Amino acid sequence: MSLASRIAASLLLFAPGCATTPPPGPDASAPTAAHVFAPTAGLSLVPAGELRRSATYSMLAVLLPEGRTSEDVVKAIATAAARHERPLTRSTAELLEGSVLVDVVPVETILSFDAIDFDAIDFDAAEVLRIKASKMAVSMVIAGPAEALAVVQRQAADIARAAVDGGGWLFDGGTFQVFSATRFAAFRPQGFPLEVERLITVMVDDSSAAVRLETLGMERLGLPELRMVDVPRPHVDGAVALFNAAAQLLIEQGSLDNAGELVVDLTSARMPHLREAHAQATGSGGGQPLTFKAYWDPTQRPDDSDPVIRLDLAHNGPDRGAAFAAAIVRVFGNHSAE
Repeated sequence: MSLASRIAASLLLFAPGCATTPPPGPDASAPTAAHVFAPTAGLSLVPAGELRRSATYSMLAVLLPEGRTSEDVVKAIATAAARHERPLTRSTAELLEGSVLVDVVPVETILSFDAIDFDAIDFDAAEVLRIKASKMAVSMVIAGPAEALAVVQRQAADIARAAVDGGGWLFDGGTFQVFSATRFAAFRPQGFPLEVERLITVMVDDSSAAVRLETLGMERLGLPELRMVDVPRPHVDGAVALFNAAAQLLIEQGSLDNAGELVVDLTSARMPHLREAHAQATGSGGGQPLTFKAYWDPTQRPDDSDPVIRLDLAHNGPDRGAAFAAAIVRVFGNHSAE
């Protein structure tokens, strides 16, 4: 988790009057995965029921370019926030009362440029140098109840678009992305749909023979982050598609019907692109639901962080590559991204 995300989470979780409940850690008395794929052995199954916390938040920051003052950015934030009847505050105690928490901070306190994958962003080399020269930032945090997820995220984006319009770049503390004003406006326009591709990022660690996937951004939506390990390299693209679909359905539903099971069933998806994917899959041998096993996984997490939900195939078989291939075809059909 990024430093900025942890700052925003701590502001939210420890603000007076905030009744959030983090997901439980592993429970020695809970059912465990003793006879499933080895890496999940000993992990506790995620219980059935609601997983969403009582609150959602957004943390964005304007990285100041040379020649633009923090006062100018704060003024732009105040003007945009007033349209949503949100006053500015410097007090975390007022964060859940409809305010925008604003602060002027050194850039180094909220992000490390070394952790930003500039190769994946449409910045030229000269602009990357200008971004890295930014010394100060104006951060803005908005929070609200979980049922107001769409309102919070869309209002935050609206205020951020206005704030960066006068110059600078936007840093998303939930997903650790940097945006130009133009790219952010296209990525999160007014009334944007709550698609995972707009709200989270998927980190792909391919430094070893088997690939690991992990989300960034679910936490600020009031949900645990997701993880998938030992993904066979030939099936990474298809696994990412499955992973995104699982994240999308968890955002929409916020709960598990059965302990230790996250079902990817595109017939229940609200987002048009997943419904279209299902329609295409039904004509090519797919369109069927897929059940992932779901476990609480506290490993490789900062000491003050909640566990992630680790997903694994419910039926691996002797050949994990073949099992992944079958799972991808089951959901997306034979014309999938494989």
